[in-house]
Amino acid sequence: MTLRSAIITGTANININGTVGATTPSTGAFTTVAANTTVGVGGATPSASGAGISFPATQSASTDANTLDDYEEGTWTPSQGAGLTVVGTFSSAGTYTKIGRSVTIYGRVSGSTTVAVTASNTVFCAGLPFSGGGDNVYPGVAQNNSTTAGMFTQLTTTTIYAVGTMPATTNIYFSTTYFV
Repeated sequence: MTLRSAIITGTANININGTVGATTPSTGAFTTVAANTTVGVGGATPSASGAGISFPATQSASTDANTLDDYEEGTWTPSQGAGLTVVGTFSSAGTYTKIGRSVTIYGRVSGSTTVAVTASNTVFCAGLPFSGGGDNVYPGVAQNNSTTAGMFTQLTTTTIYAVGTMPATTNIYFSTTYFV
């Protein structure tokens, strides 16, 4: 499927259903645009790797709350919180997806022998990729092979607190979504 498009000096619009409309151009040349065209937003160069919308590496913030002006995926490294008891070497890894103000994080904390959450209401980990945006807390979940425990993100910082305890295991996986 191809869409016909015009390079114009008037006003153009592309409707959700794929139809293209324009005011009468004063000059223009018609070209064929493939349906898998990539669009750049906020000065981003459209990607040549496929279809979709490319966002710039740095957010082009909009003053309109209804404008999607940022999408980002990445990795982060959770730091060991005081509420974790680690036997052996501590290691951790995390990924995130940020869409507008919403950030969803996934992570893992490990001990080469064991890791456990030994006290409630203590720091589980820190180093979230973005600081929170004014709201106080967001719920999340942590789990190992046998236990699921609550946790929450305190949002004026980049810290996650454990709500309960968790027995010793080699890996604890966790996730939450919060807003910046």
